[in-house]
Amino acid sequence: MITNTTTTAPVPGTLHNTTSLKTLVPVIHTCIGSLPVDIGQRIHAGLAEHYQANMNDLPVAFRLIDSAEGSRDKSVASHGSGTNHPANVHIYEGHSIPALRTAHARRKETAHIADKLAKVVNIQDGGSAHGCNQQPEYGLAQYGGNFPMAERSQQEAVLRVRSIELINRCELRGIRVRSGRKVRSIRWINAAGSTGNGAECADALVAKALAAQSGIGLENHAMVVMPSASTSADPIAARENAGKLILEMMRAVQDPKSIEFNALDGRVFRYDQPVYDTITLVSIGNDYRAAGSRDDLAARLALLGVMFSTTAYLEQSAQAFADSMQSMADTRLGFPFIRSLWLARRFSDSRRNAAIASGEAAAVLSKNL
Repeated sequence: MITNTTTTAPVPGTLHNTTSLKTLVPVIHTCIGSLPVDIGQRIHAGLAEHYQANMNDLPVAFRLIDSAEGSRDKSVASHGSGTNHPANVHIYEGHSIPALRTAHARRKETAHIADKLAKVVNIQDGGSAHGCNQQPEYGLAQYGGNFPMAERSQQEAVLRVRSIELINRCELRGIRVRSGRKVRSIRWINAAGSTGNGAECADALVAKALAAQSGIGLENHAMVVMPSASTSADPIAARENAGKLILEMMRAVQDPKSIEFNALDGRVFRYDQPVYDTITLVSIGNDYRAAGSRDDLAARLALLGVMFSTTAYLEQSAQAFADSMQSMADTRLGFPFIRSLWLARRFSDSRRNAAIASGEAAAVLSKNL
């Protein structure tokens, strides 16, 4: 458990360079799991450091949800100032495995989750106080058991980013708000984890469905941290979890009509359009770009999150008007799942790419000459 830990937010001077124009993009930062919550807390601290007294009036929402109690005890301090900027973290109620199995076994539609819980091991009888132990099945079951809280947080987040009152307050204080036709939700995901991994596709589907029921358009932009960019107690389980999650996300885009979320109260959530609008895989290609620690990784991604909230980078990099149908139909190089998932933002290394290209060119020349 992490208790009374102070970490560092992005440097204020860096934030000043990205927010000096006093612009704001209303977005929802959805963070489920320990690493995503860490990222979300740092984004919150970065925005609070810049906007100071205006922070509570910004049309920006944070959905920070975790199963581990330690996330609630962790604080973030701005570099140099020592000022803490706490963000509200919702912790799952710690339902025991027998209680979750009983609840999910009552309905035919959720009985398969009860069956999966039979394979869950190394979870304390008291529930999930120490997390889901890299077992996404338990993460999904905990999401179902705590769904009323997750649903309420989603509804409150949408209302906040669309609040005319908050937008008007910002405009009166000289903050230009770049509102769009649709609500933008940035989903910070640890593919190697379990709490967020297990709940991810279900929560993304519910977010789309709830917005559609209210006549609101919502965009899901997923930032998926792959195992190479994060540390894990069990590297093998981390890769397996990531592979399963990517397959689920592919299905949520390719065939959304085939998936649904069944709440324990009997409601069924469906959405017949792609659940994700963009998916960005955050991975490490070489040691040069490797984060030195978990805190380092969270801080780097938090700075990107601050950019999403204060500049037009998100909407410009999403390539919303690109026609990808021809590219998706081209299967000469295999199944183009990344292209059909509309991957737009890339973390690449030009030196590594040049080395690969040089190696391929040398191989071709050796063969032909």
